[in-house]
Amino acid sequence: MELALLITLTGVLWGMGPVFDKIALGYFSSENTIFLRVMSGAVIITLFTVLFGNVKSIPSEFNIKGMAAVVASGMVGFGGVYAFYRVINNHGAQISISYAIALAICPVVTAICAHFFFGESILRVTKIAGLFFIVAGIYLMAFTGYERN
Repeated sequence: MELALLITLTGVLWGMGPVFDKIALGYFSSENTIFLRVMSGAVIITLFTVLFGNVKSIPSEFNIKGMAAVVASGMVGFGGVYAFYRVINNHGAQISISYAIALAICPVVTAICAHFFFGESILRVTKIAGLFFIVAGIYLMAFTGYERN
């Protein structure tokens, strides 16, 4: 039950984020919005870690491979946010459709990467069917949403 609640909370919070992103982009450039978002996030994460985390364990947990993964995650995260900001800053883009399409692509990419990095099976009928429906949904969202503009 806790897992379902956390997944739901994740979806709700991630669904709200682009609305605030679009509002912020009305006042700041894409680059400055990302900077301000990251800085405010750093403050929040610092407070959260100090209050609820174990800051003293960071040096003992440090290793090059883990740090490389953190840096890679930061780089692809930045790239995704920057690309998304460029999309929603375009006056012809509908934020709800753009975000739905971007998020729908994620499971396809994750399934492929998880197969190569972790050996997860990608050739199960249910997974193939799910990926097919995701791609079909992307097609429907893209072509039914943007053709009216």
